Amino acid sequence: MADYSAIIYEIKDRVAYITLNRPEKRNAMNGQLLGELDAALAEAEGDRNVRIVVIQGAGTSFCAGYDLTPTSTANGAPSLMADRAAELRNIRRWLRMLDMAKPIIAKVHGYAVAGGIELAMMCDMVVATEDSKFGYPIVRGTGTPPTLIFPWLIGLRLTNELLFTGRLVSGREAVEMRMINRAVPADKLDAELQTLLDSMLAAPADLTELVKFGIQQQYEIMGIRAGIRASFEVHIVGHHAESVLEFHKIRQEQGLKAALSWRDDR
Repeated sequence: MADYSAIIYEIKDRVAYITLNRPEKRNAMNGQLLGELDAALAEAEGDRNVRIVVIQGAGTSFCAGYDLTPTSTANGAPSLMADRAAELRNIRRWLRMLDMAKPIIAKVHGYAVAGGIELAMMCDMVVATEDSKFGYPIVRGTGTPPTLIFPWLIGLRLTNELLFTGRLVSGREAVEMRMINRAVPADKLDAELQTLLDSMLAAPADLTELVKFGIQQQYEIMGIRAGIRASFEVHIVGHHAESVLEFHKIRQEQGLKAALSWRDDR
């Protein structure tokens, strides 16, 4: 087992639990966390004793997105091509999650926003608290979605609403939108997840893997991978939009808090 610090990796009863472990940052993803997430997913994929992977967050939230602080290496490349290369690593990670033979479940509480909602949506299923918050506030001035998975999950109209406004939706509303599978009161989240795991573990591992592959092939035929790659190129162009450049100028000169206030108070 690899040595992790930005995540916690545990195996219990044939389930690999990957816990994002930067609670002081609401589990914002920096370079270290993303690298360890890659390693943990590969470790779970290669472990014959693991049937299912659960991704969750330590502290008060699932994941608040990518770390935008000036010292972060997760975002903010200095040139167009360096920016594209850095972001392409994220796209490849999410596509590997689609390709992974074993089912992945996101267990969400608190915030799953920006890169956090991206991570959750690339999982095969999502179980959340009713008061959790999902959304893509970066469209208010920070950028566009690099992995445009939403049309495949919730359709055109709701995707338009979500991404034209950048508003946050609760776990309860996310179920109604068919964005996630289940939303329960916070004190029942662990039990709800365990019920789902027990049902899945009752099925043979080989058939579960074949079912996941078969389902994914339907989306491949419809063009999901080509669509995600196309939206990624739009995202890179979006990094150089005037509003995004202004956001990062304020962030560098006045700090992240001031930049977020500029974005959200307009």
